Amino acid sequence: MQTGTLNVPPSTLSEVNQILDSTISSAMKQTFNILALILLLGLITSIFLPSRIKNS
Repeated sequence: MQTGTLNVPPSTLSEVNQILDSTISSAMKQTFNILALILLLGLITSIFLPSRIKNS
């Protein structure tokens, strides 16, 4: 991946902004969905795991 300055012609600046906004929004939605799925799987797993019986 290259880093550095990006030379964007002024005529395409609004299109580049729309693409960036769409990409960032999509990435945030996907991250939220993945985190929600992980938490939901953890909840389901913790509900169905047998509880430990303490010997007194």
